[in-house]
Amino acid sequence: MTTETKKCLLSTPEWRLQIDPNLTNENVNKNDLVVVNINHWDEKANGFFATFGNNLKGFIPSDEVFLREYSEKKQKKSICFLIDKNVLTQVSSYNVDKETYILSRKKVLLERFSQLNVNNSVKGIVVAVDQNNIFVDIGAGFVSRINIKNISQYFVSSCRNIGWLPGDEVETMICSKNEKEYLIELSRRDFYPSYEESVNNFEIGQIVRGRILSRIEHQVEDTFPYAYYVEIIPNVAGIVNSWVEIPEGAEISGKISNIKAKGLKIRMLGLIKK
Repeated sequence: MTTETKKCLLSTPEWRLQIDPNLTNENVNKNDLVVVNINHWDEKANGFFATFGNNLKGFIPSDEVFLREYSEKKQKKSICFLIDKNVLTQVSSYNVDKETYILSRKKVLLERFSQLNVNNSVKGIVVAVDQNNIFVDIGAGFVSRINIKNISQYFVSSCRNIGWLPGDEVETMICSKNEKEYLIELSRRDFYPSYEESVNNFEIGQIVRGRILSRIEHQVEDTFPYAYYVEIIPNVAGIVNSWVEIPEGAEISGKISNIKAKGLKIRMLGLIKK
């Protein structure tokens, strides 16, 4: 396996990896990276049985499946999740009697973790979004999170408001790395230029479109009952006032009426209907 192929595998989400149907015993060697499909968990053998290549069999021992030790409840949930999934593993040895390859997923995760460093930009696929976090698969089954505090320079009331959905390809920056817990934190805010760096690209009178990040609870102007932070591009946002309530996360069009040190003043033109 070439270095280029290896890097490609390590940077691709596991669920997008395809099994190579041409692999046979003749071209599988120790330490090779192979994509396998997990068939079932065997309680007695204490591990996963898998298939790959041209009718090849594999076994992943329980202590070679995960990077971290989980509670029994969480491990059972993770085990159920992996059934019938494709995962990336490394060949450890071959059991001649059982004609089965002994595989390690943990070694792949460790190698991927070693390649990740603070301030590195990484590409990934959004796998889940909730109120406070966006979870991103950054390759080889390594899923990291963007906490709500690392979404934008501006207040965001929910991670769902920026419009990222499962399956979206995104680029972010690593903001922290916990060597003991094997945890990676990502930042959308730090990946993109700051407001101060981007504000000169905008001018008064310019028509823009953006997404509502959050409602401003305190009254900004007496004449308007509602006010919102609206993001035009990452880290560039402003205040829009409205006579009617607008759902957070909605897209709007507006005209820049003022450019201030900390944000834009936008006059709303209307909602954008998809």
